[in-house]
Amino acid sequence: MGGGALAWQAQSLAGPMADNLWEALRTVHGGQFMAHIDTVELVQHPDHAGTWALRVYLDDGCVSDYLLEGTDPRYPIPSGRLRQVGFPSWPPPA
Repeated sequence: MGGGALAWQAQSLAGPMADNLWEALRTVHGGQFMAHIDTVELVQHPDHAGTWALRVYLDDGCVSDYLLEGTDPRYPIPSGRLRQVGFPSWPPPA
């Protein structure tokens, strides 16, 4: 599951939900990107009030945020697709 020690932080994610988020990231970027993931956090996105985001830290120090589309506001667990926001950090600069 990636090159680093993957840690789900900020919320307790386990089972199918964590698997779905992992597969969504794989769909967005592919296996090469996945091998460079160090840590993934589930956070409330500061620029999108009430919206959850995955904050992905890569082993080269880059950080990317992905909005979780279709998030049900009644539950702090995402149920939709990922949409990258901010400056994409992959591939890393040459």
